Amino acid sequence: MTNAWTGGQYSLYRALFGAFLFIRLASGMGSADSIDQAVGLLAGAGASLALAIGMRDRIAAILLVPILLLFSPQCPSRTSSETMADPASLILIALLLAHALLPPAPFGSWDARGRPDPDGGWRMPGWLHASRWILLAGAHAWAGWAGWRDSSGTAVRAGSLARLLFAPLALIRRLRPWLWVFFFAGEIGRLVVVGPDEAVAAMILLHLSCFDPGWIPGRLPEPGPTLVFYDGACGLCHRTIRFLLAEDASGDRFRFAPVDSEAFRAATRTPGSGLEARRPIPDSVLVARPGEELLSRGAGLLEIGHQLGGIWRLLAMLAGGLPPSLLDSAYDFVARHRSRLFSRPGEDCPILTDRLRARFLD
Repeated sequence: MTNAWTGGQYSLYRALFGAFLFIRLASGMGSADSIDQAVGLLAGAGASLALAIGMRDRIAAILLVPILLLFSPQCPSRTSSETMADPASLILIALLLAHALLPPAPFGSWDARGRPDPDGGWRMPGWLHASRWILLAGAHAWAGWAGWRDSSGTAVRAGSLARLLFAPLALIRRLRPWLWVFFFAGEIGRLVVVGPDEAVAAMILLHLSCFDPGWIPGRLPEPGPTLVFYDGACGLCHRTIRFLLAEDASGDRFRFAPVDSEAFRAATRTPGSGLEARRPIPDSVLVARPGEELLSRGAGLLEIGHQLGGIWRLLAMLAGGLPPSLLDSAYDFVARHRSRLFSRPGEDCPILTDRLRARFLD
């Protein structure tokens, strides 16, 4: 099963998954009824943090499996066999095992920092993505069968029938995005109605793992790649460029140049650039689209998100509903403090492979 997961997008999911497990395990430490359980939950919380930041995260995922089996923060007296009979625990364990089978060090993980190729060739294996869909179909089938068996109410049985139909309908490729949206919205609705619930949270995490960023395609620039200009002395700008190199692995969307380059001077002389009359250069990454005014600050980031597609375009759509002044203020706040948060680079161009350096203009 093909998918468009990138390292950066998957790292967002991994961080959410790890944070959920950390909260789940850490919250049970205060009610542990033995030293062994307290130590086990503490070890699990530490492994969850490693998973969240991507530090030896596949090993952390494997370590978390026996911890979830042996130490239940919700029910200290529960045995491992009772845990295996719990659908929520089974889903979490299956997601951990699936993560352990992934290629290592996607962009955005601690283990991927500083390498010359930010992307590192990371891809989500199609068979692994398909296995998550099989797990999702099985989870809906189990819940549908249980609901049908245990209730005679019309509404409950209708919902159970819908769950039972999930698996056969998911075989139709064109229906998968709509099925995903419908059932994901249902799980969010359950969360709103019943409040914090481990079973609902596990299903939400499972749904998120089955999302395909390719369902939200990026906006391809016309007639050629968009130019992104950056401050060569800014550590945050360098990290932004590495992010774009990783997320635009094919190189179809962006080319890069420092603001002290001839490419930038030529762009500012172009009529309609917004900087041709010697206006001050904004303290921002600048996005240049052919024949249009240079975009900076919030507008520039939104354009980058729309071009990348997937989760980044979804976030750009959501952020686009906010007042532009609010986005610019948030950008300016980060820009004012970037020198304290991000170290100054040693050279204008990031440390990259020769193949990636070809995307930089003089």
